[in-house]
Amino acid sequence: MLELDKRLIQISLYNPDSIVLPRKGAKRDPSNGRPTMKMNKISDNRRLAAIYNLVFLALLVCMLFPVSSLIESSSAEGTRTTVADDGTGLFYNIQDAIDSVSPGDQISIKPGTYNEQVIINKRINLIASSDGVKIIPDSDGPAVIINSNNSHVQGLEISGSGDGDVSRGIEINTHSCSVTDTVIGDCDEGINIAYVTGCVLLNVTATAEKGIVIDNCEEVVIINSQISDCADNGIIIFNSDGIDIINTSIEDCNNDQGVKILSSSSACEITDCYFTDNDNYAIHIDDTSNSNTITSNTFSGNNQDMTQCYDASGSNSWDDGSRGNLWMDHLSPDSNSNGIVDTPYLIDGGASAQDNYPLTDLDQKDQSQNQLINNTSDGTGPGNQPTPRNPPSQSNYVLFAAFGIPALLCVSLITFAFLIWWYEPLRYWFFSMLTPLYSRIKKDNVFNNEIRGMVYGAIKSNPGISYSELINLLELNNGTLSHHIKILLQLDMIKTDKRARHKLFFDKEFTDISKVMKLKGIQKVIYSHIQKNPGQSQTKIANHLDMSPQALGYHINILSKEGLIKREWDYKERLCYPGKGEIRDSS
Repeated sequence: MLELDKRLIQISLYNPDSIVLPRKGAKRDPSNGRPTMKMNKISDNRRLAAIYNLVFLALLVCMLFPVSSLIESSSAEGTRTTVADDGTGLFYNIQDAIDSVSPGDQISIKPGTYNEQVIINKRINLIASSDGVKIIPDSDGPAVIINSNNSHVQGLEISGSGDGDVSRGIEINTHSCSVTDTVIGDCDEGINIAYVTGCVLLNVTATAEKGIVIDNCEEVVIINSQISDCADNGIIIFNSDGIDIINTSIEDCNNDQGVKILSSSSACEITDCYFTDNDNYAIHIDDTSNSNTITSNTFSGNNQDMTQCYDASGSNSWDDGSRGNLWMDHLSPDSNSNGIVDTPYLIDGGASAQDNYPLTDLDQKDQSQNQLINNTSDGTGPGNQPTPRNPPSQSNYVLFAAFGIPALLCVSLITFAFLIWWYEPLRYWFFSMLTPLYSRIKKDNVFNNEIRGMVYGAIKSNPGISYSELINLLELNNGTLSHHIKILLQLDMIKTDKRARHKLFFDKEFTDISKVMKLKGIQKVIYSHIQKNPGQSQTKIANHLDMSPQALGYHINILSKEGLIKREWDYKERLCYPGKGEIRDSS
């Protein structure tokens, strides 16, 4: 048991006659009247730490699993509701399900033909459970209308009604929506997107009269899609900025262009696309549209084998400064065999637009374009692209911000609080940061405070005492003790040393720090065994003490670092001998 001198302390380097007595109410040992101290139960602390770590990991796994599901797939976002026209779902009609669910829910549609107009007026995920979900409107107007932000449609087969002035497969009137794995046909316009910011069309197949119409939009992405057999334009872009068309096939558009960019549209990019057999120009850009980029595309058989593209602006880029596009009607000459045709490809339109670096073969295109072109057996068109997983809705990140981040913060705070309780150096640092330093205190009046004198006396009488032992010995709270320790350190009256996981405190004049080492119970057993049985290997010691080699090795390393034992190699084994260090009994 740690103990103080009879009067606890008779020290003040500047007033030797001063006597600082124990604090009132301090518990004393009935046998000798000295203040008592509760020993730290290190083994209990480690046991509690292990239990806490298991609980913490369980909470973390339980929390992160649903969060990761939210991020990966919108299907985990809310309640799942089924629709089946054969009566096996909760609803017969899609619209009835939409009207009943809450924002963020998912509606799973079983295969069947649904004769209704679907209006999405809340944030939902409308997903076909498998192929064969067909929607045909029973009235004039679009088959599907998306009027709510962050909605997602996937896996549908849509046909327009054919009635009215303009029939549409899908009409999108709101922001941050996505349509994937959807087939649209038999209508005037496959997809109409108007006054929208942020929209993704992925793996979409459109065979409508006009495939896709984009009007006054920003940041629309069309990727891995196929626009074909359109009686009019494949894709029309009006007064829009930042429209990207990637890895998409536009072919067999009759009587008009594959892609038409009109009315001051700018910053659009068309890359890795395949244009073939469109009756008119593959790409048509009017004189008001500029700063658009067209690179790494393949053009074959467009405009009846005449000049395949049209640019009346002249301020658009048809190459990236080193590579342009592959024009099947302009593959030579290439005198230096560098894969670039020696002469530029001239673009119609009267604005002197040209591709300065036309490619000679597919090897010059990037891998994604090669895959796009070569996926079919005849090598003349795009094949089936891999179907991606459901793209995450932006609402997933909103949910993560609303629930996942606060949960992570709570777990982090709990972890920090536990570490402060369990790890003494961190506890000392934390509370010392919360207490101010009174730098004006002078050494000649440092012991005017009774508690400060008790702290100094305890450290001087018990060299190598730890922070936890001081708390238990003097029955002080963390804030009070750390405050007075800070003052004593500032006045250079005490010093510290780090041993194991404890910070030990010494009087400034104490010089034998290397000989001060407190051992845990098991370390005392190991140390005593080595003293009685010098020269044994760690294997024999572990067997004798019924310990695992890993546990023994951990404690042997501590004893070795403190000089209490020394280890020597003897062929294949390490032998342990008593060292020159000394221990301070803390029992």
